[in-house]
Amino acid sequence: MFKLTKNLEEANLVTHGGTFHPDDVFSTVLMSRLVDNPVVYRIVAAPEPSYPGKIVYDVGFGEFDHHGPDALMRNDKIKYCSFGLLW
Repeated sequence: MFKLTKNLEEANLVTHGGTFHPDDVFSTVLMSRLVDNPVVYRIVAAPEPSYPGKIVYDVGFGEFDHHGPDALMRNDKIKYCSFGLLW
């Protein structure tokens, strides 16, 4: 499966802390199947959209975060959730 860590340096996956939502759960499970030795770091707020060598999702307004104003949208103007962006 995957390991949770409190050490950002150890992690290769970064998502938001607090309450997990369905898109975070599905995203983490997906990544645990695609990434070798998945280690998840949960951060309150990512001050930047990417961290070298890490996949950041649902936090940081990066490529795999649906919260930002530039988040990818479907044709019907509904934003993709983080899982959809990773998929």
